[in-house]
Amino acid sequence: MTQATNNDINGITEEKTEEQQREFDKNNLNALINSTDDLIWSVDRKLNLITCNEPFKRALETISGHAIVKGESVLPNEIQPDLAVAYTKFYERALTGVSFKEIRHNNDNYAEVSFYPIQLGTEIIGVACRSRDITKIKQTQDRLINSERRYRQIVETSQEGIWVLDEHNKTIFVNKRMCEILEYTEEEMIGRTNFSFKDETGQQIAREQLERRKNGISETEETKFITKSGKPIWAQLSASPIFNEAGGYIGALAMISEITGRRKIEQELAQSESRLKEAQSLAKIGNFECDMDQRSEIWSDEIYKIYGLNKEEVTPSKQLFLSFVHPDDLSDVKMAMTQCLTTFQNSIFDFRFKRKDGALRYGYSEVRLQFDKKRRPIRIFGILQDVTERKMAEMERTKMINDLMLRNTELEQFAYIISHNLRAPLVNIIGASNVLTDPGLSVGDKEFLYAAINLSGVKLDDIIKDLNLILEIKREINTTKELVRFSDLVDNIKTHIKDLMQSYDIEIRCDFSEINELLTLKIYLHSVFYNLISNSIKYRKPNVQTIIEIKSRNINNKVELVFIDNGMGIDLQKNGDKVFGLYNRFHNHIAGKGMGLFMVKSHVEALGGKIAIESTEGQGIQFKIEFNINA
Repeated sequence: MTQATNNDINGITEEKTEEQQREFDKNNLNALINSTDDLIWSVDRKLNLITCNEPFKRALETISGHAIVKGESVLPNEIQPDLAVAYTKFYERALTGVSFKEIRHNNDNYAEVSFYPIQLGTEIIGVACRSRDITKIKQTQDRLINSERRYRQIVETSQEGIWVLDEHNKTIFVNKRMCEILEYTEEEMIGRTNFSFKDETGQQIAREQLERRKNGISETEETKFITKSGKPIWAQLSASPIFNEAGGYIGALAMISEITGRRKIEQELAQSESRLKEAQSLAKIGNFECDMDQRSEIWSDEIYKIYGLNKEEVTPSKQLFLSFVHPDDLSDVKMAMTQCLTTFQNSIFDFRFKRKDGALRYGYSEVRLQFDKKRRPIRIFGILQDVTERKMAEMERTKMINDLMLRNTELEQFAYIISHNLRAPLVNIIGASNVLTDPGLSVGDKEFLYAAINLSGVKLDDIIKDLNLILEIKREINTTKELVRFSDLVDNIKTHIKDLMQSYDIEIRCDFSEINELLTLKIYLHSVFYNLISNSIKYRKPNVQTIIEIKSRNINNKVELVFIDNGMGIDLQKNGDKVFGLYNRFHNHIAGKGMGLFMVKSHVEALGGKIAIESTEGQGIQFKIEFNINA
């Protein structure tokens, strides 16, 4: 084979290979453009079809009613005139060498159409086009825009300030309300740290808060800001950290509500409550209320204080209230409360109560009802006041008035008795003296008159001595008090009346085991013991062994002395108001002046005590004497 022949064969082979490559490239291109749902086509300068993919053929066939072929116009007569005009302008624009995209909208469908000039050398010979359906993308974009618009509207119309900080604590977003709160514009706040809106103390707190955000801690707290005008304001801040997908801290989001006004009201309310508590504490008055529908009850702090309770340890209730009422007053208190609920009338009552520590106190309560529109009681409210001091003062005042009235009566009786007893001997002396002036009197008559004058003088002297003794008791006591043992007093008196006790078979029984001493005036207390023991012996029953019992008791910080005998006794129904009177005697067949019990009562009262008597004639007598231990 010649060289020429080989060259021809090689040339043929190369041409065939190039043809195959072109065929492959063509088929490959057709496969690519037909593998998409996008419309792909190209037109020449006369707007006739150069080539297209299958989706374009189907779309144009739908419009024209027949399949389009190469060289045929891509703007058939069946196409809408306005659409034909629009696409003609697009093609003409692209033929000027401009590449561009247009968004076409037909009903609810959107398409993105791209136009690219086709150049052959320096000449533009046609336009390559692509139409992509972007309806879903457009709908998604519209939803996103609408969502962003709604979000923006929510953010901008929110009554709360919204503040977003980046990882460097710098402001990257604030809404309108946040700007209003701090009196800055958005531009003035963007890029600034939240430290710059706080005072020195607030900055330190903000640094601590920032560290907690970086550690993933969300929190709500009250904080103070400084506005652009320098005014301090308070806000409630709810802050949460923001992390990226890798878990790195990228900032924080805060929702902020201004609470300056609320905080001021809360402070004023707290001050008002504090003043109310102070007033209640000073007046020792507490208030309570009960919701009758919810069956819940509330007590003010002062009520717990009045009862000596720990607020955390008890639950306020009607039962708890009644548990402190004195047993003797419990039925009256229950009745008052029941009447209030059954008659729907306000109730006021006084009562005694015992604190948790056992101290007896006096209380005053007012209870009222609140009704709904149907006159149905829905709420009980009222006050409880500790009126112990006032009650004690009233009792003391009443006692003082009664004592004054009694002493005034005694003084009147004393003045009457003294004047009567003084006048009788004086009248006798004056009368006898006048008779002695008669010169015709016999010696016997004169001696009788002198004897009468002497007897009247002795009686007058006795009365004056009694008067001095009584006045001595009535004087103010300045003598120093001492600790006196009751058993020592009785032993001393027994020694002085030893013979008398033996002669009349007298037995004195004593029990001072509970309390045996009292800080007092010994001379007065000795007189009390001596007179009561002497009276028991003097007014004993004949032919019966006389037994005198003396005992002491410690009752509520008071000493009670009890003297009991089995003697004649006194008819108190007949003589009860005269027992402690001056010169009053109830057993005239026994010698005496009627001063013993008067002296006993005077000495007891001089020592700040009081005395009471119980007796039945013929069945003995009992005296109870009460002294304050610290009197």
